[in-house]
Amino acid sequence: MAWQLAPNVTFCITSGTVLFLDVGRDRYFALPDALSPAFLTWLETAEVSDASEKAMALLRDADIVRTVAQAANLGPARIAVPGRTLDEATRASLRAPSLAVWSRARASYCRTRRNLRRSGLSGLIATARASRPVGNIVPHPAVAAREFQRVRGPRALEGDCLVSSFAMLDFLHRQGSDARAVFGVMAKPFRAHCWVQSETEILNDDVDHVRIFTPILVI
Repeated sequence: MAWQLAPNVTFCITSGTVLFLDVGRDRYFALPDALSPAFLTWLETAEVSDASEKAMALLRDADIVRTVAQAANLGPARIAVPGRTLDEATRASLRAPSLAVWSRARASYCRTRRNLRRSGLSGLIATARASRPVGNIVPHPAVAAREFQRVRGPRALEGDCLVSSFAMLDFLHRQGSDARAVFGVMAKPFRAHCWVQSETEILNDDVDHVRIFTPILVI
């Protein structure tokens, strides 16, 4: 019997725990610790055991995985490990944003909030994927990211990382950048976070902060 993830489901492995994100149902699902080692062994070696069968049955009943006729690639979310943060000193030294930049940034926030309200998380993600340019039209999104951050302020992520990150992503995509939104989690205690990343640079958070989270979904 072969398995594949259900549509709109991704997963990661963090601190030995297997965590799934089901975007369609807007939920996280953790495999019990007692079943995680067998699942990971099966994932790496395809070795089937009573415990791995219990794990897959549990995931099937939760509609996290589905049976298929042919084996599918089942792997965790991946993105380059972040190496640097958008230069705070340079960002702080720049002048106040122009009216045009302010208007574009506020429009990105309005579109993001409206889309989230109307279509939920899955609609927000679908829109971001559809708007992402094919290839980086601009050599680097740092200038546009700094402009956006000056409109929102240095504490933009506090308590509002989802809307702030997707509004920045909308702003950057419209400037020609192919930056990515990343969902990350930690298992114990459970925490979830969202940020914007371009290659190995974090555009709206600090490297030291995002590194405590394991990526579970990359948009």
